Amino acid sequence: MDENTTQGVTKEFGIGEAASFFDQSTGWLRWRERQGVLTDKNGEPLQARRNINAKLGGGDRRYSLDDVREIAHSLRRNDVIDDDDLRVVCAELLLSSSH
Repeated sequence: MDENTTQGVTKEFGIGEAASFFDQSTGWLRWRERQGVLTDKNGEPLQARRNINAKLGGGDRRYSLDDVREIAHSLRRNDVIDDDDLRVVCAELLLSSSH
């Protein structure tokens, strides 16, 4: 899988959109994040960026195309998804990057 196909594209997704790449719920993605299942190649945790809301003190999780690609590869390394699922997600990301 070519890991560089979406690099440089600045499109961002909310947690619902990011979870939908895996046909999962926002709770599923949040749980994977909290459990430390989402890591980069070096085993460092992947963390979503937050849009900070000064009034509420929190922020929405935001994921770039590259973030979702990294999540997909992390899920594959951890046997959460298989090779076919990884190919489908990467193809969907490539389509999303052209819109």
